[in-house]
Parts: sequence; structure tokens; C-alpha cells
Amino acid sequence: YYFGSKEKLVQELLIECARRSDAARCKRLAELRASGGPTTVRDIVAVIVGVEVAIADAPDEGGASWMGQMRFILGVQINHRQLMINTMSDDDQAAYLECTALLKQFLSGLPSDIVKNRIIVCYLYIISVLAAREAAIQRTSRDAVRASGPFTFENIVQTACGMLMAPLD
Repeated sequence: YYFGSKEKLVQELLIECARRSDAARCKRLAELRASGGPTTVRDIVAVIVGVEVAIADAPDEGGASWMGQMRFILGVQINHRQLMINTMSDDDQAAYLECTALLKQFLSGLPSDIVKNRIIVCYLYIISVLAAREAAIQRTSRDAVRASGPFTFENIVQTACGMLMAPLD
């Protein structure tokens, strides 16, 4: 292997994915700040989801397609969680960590342990649904229309917000 091992290859890909997503999140957070935000949980969730949708839907400056990034992240998250934890530095995900800190502020009316757990569950929901969206887009034109239809982004954002903001029983 060029990278020395399969593990090192996976680590390099994780870092590349994280940096690409984080740079886009940083830009979107700056745009939100410039317009007086973020002011809601929805603002932050839209940044997290929107960045990944945009990355999957459009080639980068070099023409490379990142369709499949969320399926890769999900696979590593499920099958090699410790590798992912050991690989990611705070610098590689600074904007994501800022998003989670903002979510904690916006959800400060809930117990902090509940908020931390909801953020984890919400993250797993987002990467799972975006991975399924990627697969549907690449499968058939009918699936692609369903997976990238006009309500898809809003539905993902709204359901994620519902998970985070649900009242305690």
C-alpha cells in the first residue's frame, strides 16, 4: 500500500473528508455570523446537513466527486469507531466542534447529559440518512428524484431538530 497499510489509508481518507467538510462548515458559519446568526438550533443543523449535501451533489474544484463520503464515514463509524476517534484531531473538525458547542448553548434548558447524548444520536441519524440518500441517488433515476427532491433537505433538518429539541417525558 502507498500509505503503508489499509488502516493508514482509511485514516488519510477520514482526515481528507473531515477537512473538506469542516472548511465548508467554517465558511457557512462565517456567513451565518455575517447575517446576525446563528440564532437557532435549526441554523446549526442546517449547516451540518447542508455542507454534506452540497459536497455529495457537486464536484470539487478539481472535478472530483465526493458522492459516497457519507457512506464511507458511516461504515467507519459503525465498524471501526475507535480508529475514527483516534484519527480525528480537534483541528480537523473545529467547525463541527463549534457547531456542537452552539447546539449545547441553544439546548441549555435540557440536562447536559441528555444534550450530549442527543447530539451523538442526531449525528448518527444525519450520517445514516445522508448515506442512504447517496446510495439512492446512485441507484436509479426514480430513487434519485426521491432522495434529492425539494423537501428532502428540509425534512432531514426538521427531523434532526426534532430529535435535539424534543421535550423530556
